[in-house]
Amino acid sequence: QVAFITGEPGIGKSRLVHEAEHRLQTIPVSRLRLYGTPHHQNSALYPFARLIEKLCCLDRTEPDAIKAAKFESFLFALGLGPEEKTLFDSIFRLLSNSAVTPDGTNARKHLELLLQAFLRVIEALSAQGPVLMIFEDLQWADQTSSVLLGRIVKRCSTLSLMLIATARPEYKPAWGGEPAVSEIVLAPLTAPQSAAFISLVSKRGDLRGTVSDQIIEITGGVPLFMEEATKVLIESGLLAVGANPIDPRALMTALPGNIHGALLARLEC
Repeated sequence: QVAFITGEPGIGKSRLVHEAEHRLQTIPVSRLRLYGTPHHQNSALYPFARLIEKLCCLDRTEPDAIKAAKFESFLFALGLGPEEKTLFDSIFRLLSNSAVTPDGTNARKHLELLLQAFLRVIEALSAQGPVLMIFEDLQWADQTSSVLLGRIVKRCSTLSLMLIATARPEYKPAWGGEPAVSEIVLAPLTAPQSAAFISLVSKRGDLRGTVSDQIIEITGGVPLFMEEATKVLIESGLLAVGANPIDPRALMTALPGNIHGALLARLEC
């Protein structure tokens, strides 16, 4: 019930997730989307807090009283009653950006309450019907979110929930060896696959030999990089018959900024 997809940037992790969602579009499931971001790696439970905001339709500019009413309605709809108020107050304090730990509660206990509260929400959602949880870019998730995700993974066998998580190869989760986890490692395309992919992107069947080989060498067989490089070369006219060999520096300069940076990082490894 857990698909853990790993691979370097541009290899096709998000594409695989998109295809999985597409195949499940006729099945009535609740979809929960979470993302790790490099700017919030030190913000505890940031992805899960943003998820709750979306589920409750919260606006960050709203007064806390309105947020509280929406949050209570959300909990009520999940069948989570007032007897667990202390537990869920911890989530609301996080949503309202309150940095103050409740009186009589130390920081460690407050964090444990948060973990339990978020887990209860996920359990309640899955009790209402099948849930597809997608967590992308785990390499940028904060440590507390990684801990919570580990608890969710351990509970997967008892929940009506499937988790699809993606990360770069350097991310090694503590829960990777759990029985419910199937890891899918995406590798660069082989030379024949890359050549076929380039022909498909360019819509030309005559891209063979030197030109195709150069694109593959520069991009390392990474699909996103090959696609962008091929498009740039077509738009620049460098793929015309009789064109000179590709200048890697000129190609790198012509690529979009985010692709240029990712490819440059790969080449420097």
